[in-house]
Amino acid sequence: MIAVYESPTAGKMIRTSSGVRNLLSLGDDSASLLRQILGNAATKTVVVAMGNPYLAKDFPEVQNYLCAFSAVQVSEVSAVKALFGEIEIHGNLPVSIPGIARRGAGLVLPAEK
Repeated sequence: MIAVYESPTAGKMIRTSSGVRNLLSLGDDSASLLRQILGNAATKTVVVAMGNPYLAKDFPEVQNYLCAFSAVQVSEVSAVKALFGEIEIHGNLPVSIPGIARRGAGLVLPAEK
């Protein structure tokens, strides 16, 4: 499990010669580490966005993605409990993540008994 902390802020996109670039992203070293992990074990890795759901746009190789939309302690604890089956996972994206998922996409997984 990889928890990624980044808070969304309006106006954090720039246009470059190669297209629009997301300024709300991981730093180069963190992004490189995440790409290395995903390159070796993408199916076994869960990326948890603790704030900014748009980070997935920069990492299309992510296969397991959970958006917590917040970095407060209750969100951290809930994300861990959900991933270990202690509580139900339920929710829908309130936004679209271009190239990844449309607004309203989501899932419901019951807690393990």
